[in-house]
Amino acid sequence: MEYNTTRGNLIIPEYGRNVQKMVQHCLSLADRKERNTCARAIIELMGQLNSKYKDSDDFEATLWSHLYIISDFQLDIDSPFELKNEEELNTKPNNIPYPKSRVKYRHYGKSMEAMIKIIAEYEEGEKKDHFVKHLAELMKRSYMTWNRDNVKDEIIFQHLKELSNNKIIVADDLRLHVKLESQPDNYKKKPSHNNNNNNHKRRKRK
Repeated sequence: MEYNTTRGNLIIPEYGRNVQKMVQHCLSLADRKERNTCARAIIELMGQLNSKYKDSDDFEATLWSHLYIISDFQLDIDSPFELKNEEELNTKPNNIPYPKSRVKYRHYGKSMEAMIKIIAEYEEGEKKDHFVKHLAELMKRSYMTWNRDNVKDEIIFQHLKELSNNKIIVADDLRLHVKLESQPDNYKKKPSHNNNNNNHKRRKRK
């Protein structure tokens, strides 16, 4: 009996040991035509084992790459795709730089700050006032969504002024009418069962 501890390591475990043995057999074939035929048969079996990824765009190319890896990059065949060597496959991708710009108030977000900067450059007038009002309401809604507290309009106006570098000054008579959408206006709290039970007990005592 042959135990797994005495066998070689599986290069790509999800394909199993039988596929790895088939690849070793393919490597032993001297005729290139026979190797190509054997390789395509192995690819078909590998596709059945990984059928859940069949809808991906690079499914077939991935199978051929895996076949090449299992052969330790030694399989000499006519692949329909360009096979990368070991060095190319093991090359680490370039690091993606993390954005360094900081958001001053997280509950507003980066997009909100970008909108404030754009509106701050508008010419003074009715159009700018219209956008400022809607922007302030949006800021208050974001504030209340994250903090769940009723915030005074003056705080929103101060933040708006601060984030616009004093370019947006809100009129003193502006009022923001913002409500969280988690509960409708006609929402009524249902009485708890405990209160009903207590009322029932009181009636019995009487």
